[in-house]
Amino acid sequence: MGGAASGEGREIFLRWMEAGLQALEREKAAIDALNVFPVPDGDTGTNMFLTFSAAWKEVQKDLHGRLRDLVQAASRGALMGARGNSGVILSQFFRGFARSIAAAPPGAPLDGARLAHALEEAAQTAYQAVIKPVEGTMLTVGRAAARWAERAARRPGASLVEVLEAASEGAKIALARTPRQLPVLAQAGVVDAGGQGLVVLLEAALQASRQAPAPPAAAAADRSHPAAAAVPRETAEGAMPGHEPGGITETYVRYRYCTEFLIMGQGIPQEQVREALLPLGDSLLVVGDPSLLKVHVHTNHPGRALEVGVRWGELLNVSVNNMQEQNRQAARRKKEQRAAALAGPPAEGSSRMASQVSPGRSGPATPPSSSGRALAPQAAPVGVRVSDPPAGNHRPSRAAPADLAARANHGATGRVAIVAVVSGDGLKDIFRSLGVEQLVDGGSTMNPSTEELVKAVEASPAAGVILLPNNKNVVMAARQVPAIASKPVIVVPSRNIPEGLAAALAFSGELGLEANAARMERALERVASGEVTYAVRDSHFGDHEIRAGDIVGMADGELVSVGQDVGEVVYQVARRLLGDGKTLLTLYYGREVDRAQAQRLLDTLKGRLDGTEIELYFGGQPIFYYILSAE
Repeated sequence: MGGAASGEGREIFLRWMEAGLQALEREKAAIDALNVFPVPDGDTGTNMFLTFSAAWKEVQKDLHGRLRDLVQAASRGALMGARGNSGVILSQFFRGFARSIAAAPPGAPLDGARLAHALEEAAQTAYQAVIKPVEGTMLTVGRAAARWAERAARRPGASLVEVLEAASEGAKIALARTPRQLPVLAQAGVVDAGGQGLVVLLEAALQASRQAPAPPAAAAADRSHPAAAAVPRETAEGAMPGHEPGGITETYVRYRYCTEFLIMGQGIPQEQVREALLPLGDSLLVVGDPSLLKVHVHTNHPGRALEVGVRWGELLNVSVNNMQEQNRQAARRKKEQRAAALAGPPAEGSSRMASQVSPGRSGPATPPSSSGRALAPQAAPVGVRVSDPPAGNHRPSRAAPADLAARANHGATGRVAIVAVVSGDGLKDIFRSLGVEQLVDGGSTMNPSTEELVKAVEASPAAGVILLPNNKNVVMAARQVPAIASKPVIVVPSRNIPEGLAAALAFSGELGLEANAARMERALERVASGEVTYAVRDSHFGDHEIRAGDIVGMADGELVSVGQDVGEVVYQVARRLLGDGKTLLTLYYGREVDRAQAQRLLDTLKGRLDGTEIELYFGGQPIFYYILSAE
């Protein structure tokens, strides 16, 4: 299925909707059992199902409409019927998806490229709706799906099914990593419930696109919880005192009432509504348009929240739920299910806990199926680090799931591992996604000592280690490590983060220590790097007079631009890096840059650097507004 004509696109979308609704209905109880964040009230699956049901109900009002009309109807239905935190966020995925579909020329086929763009728009819209996005949630899973889809769509002739396959695979891998990103998930021994819901929906869409029959319930459960074995062993063993691993327990809920309503009116000022509600609690979402806003907030003062709403229009679909009581009930159900499981095989139709770690086990979790039989061992063993979609030019074709699995298994056997020096939360996540097991804080702001590097090497369970200093000032300290460490160590002398990423990408789970080191060192030569930062004092450098506070740009260690505008300096550095026939530029924005600023710069560069592929990632690094990589 390469692309689909407009009418076929409509049929495909309808099949997706039907399959998604059936899958959520089938899996909602299992998803509920995973729901420990932001409040352990066990209703995420139910809320996503009800939200999706409202979307489908709106679509059914005109099944013969154009694709864009159907998607718009689904978006409006989801907004009107959104339930809970996860439901409102799901409605924003619909909203972004619909916006992208509507922006395409009339009659444009629903092909892989269009799907990838729609998924990207969906992920961005959902992120922007959340005031303080948290990594390790359905936002992260949705973004990963979009990234994998976008990369798959770049391949010439990529079909709709191939793009959807990539999106589904990316979502599963991101889901498996959620316990590492969100401690409360690790403590409970579960993956993120909303993320699990997205995986269920993508798998359902994939089945529908292949026109394959829906899997039987038990088989669906096996596949819909691919992350089970990726929950690390330390998750179960390191659970909080008094917090039993395996899902929902009775917990104090700070803001007790989940309060939701719609405001219908004219010219409703979304920002003012949001500002008025912010002091009342948390998990605030205010989404929609000036004629219809959906409000969701966790608060101890639902009356005050409703008063805010009536200032601007009529209230519809008012809902106030006591989450403390929901938590007590969910915890009680969980306890009863556990007792029943210990007493004998679970009854037919009982909720599954397939994504939870079996308490006390040191090996892969093998949860019971609904028939009482142990499921087959999962693909990735407990404790294995599974990678996110590779960053930069790390496309699925170059780091396919099979290779990621090989890297994961490689780490688990303790044969060879990578230790890297990195600063910045985003960059750390990217290195982890490439299979780097041990990270040492440091870089331009703080060079780690040889002793710190040795400790990281010794902490690795691997028999051999490749050490990436990722800073020219750390290389010398790193070169002392092989003589001190108790295991073989080879230093691949990466002088900056882009070189380190290129080296990590070149790592192969199929090769040994020396072969890997040689391959990674060759990778250093393929990348050019740059940085944009600010001057801390007046100085003179070559032909440049520099004043304190000036923005300065370096390309491969050479000062190439001094100015007052960060974007212009980035552009000048990028031009220098791309001057050698390179066509792929990657930007990593630092902790002093917000996402909106970075996105605006990306849009500007795409207009000025015609013919260049440009990617943008959060690096979170100090000092440098941007780190640039060109290949």
